[in-house]
Amino acid sequence: MGAVIDLRHCLDLTNREDLGIVRLAYDSFAATQTMAGLPLPENRNVKGDPNSDRLLRFLDRAVIKHLHSMIDSAGEGVPELEPYDTVRGMFTEGGELYPGAGYMRRSHSQIAVRNPRCILGLFLPLPIR
Repeated sequence: MGAVIDLRHCLDLTNREDLGIVRLAYDSFAATQTMAGLPLPENRNVKGDPNSDRLLRFLDRAVIKHLHSMIDSAGEGVPELEPYDTVRGMFTEGGELYPGAGYMRRSHSQIAVRNPRCILGLFLPLPIR
């Protein structure tokens, strides 16, 4: 299935400014976890994955969720941030495409849609012939 998506207000993890926002969210999340006496989640490798790509992104997911909750619960005196409609990231995975390559075999981008109004349409792709 395919989708036509309008990114609208996007947390773009390929953008340095947005990465700076995520870093601030990490700092806040780490402080919150420490104050609560809780450990930080860890990104982990899939058992048996020879590429050590840390595909199990428990920490990254928790930081992004924390950022969204910070925005949703911002009180008076806190600069108001507009909630994000979508999140876009680039993931380099799968080991080198060829020896010495800067490209990986399974690199891809992902879009997470938080606001269903961003989905403009759905379609079934044509079969490849």
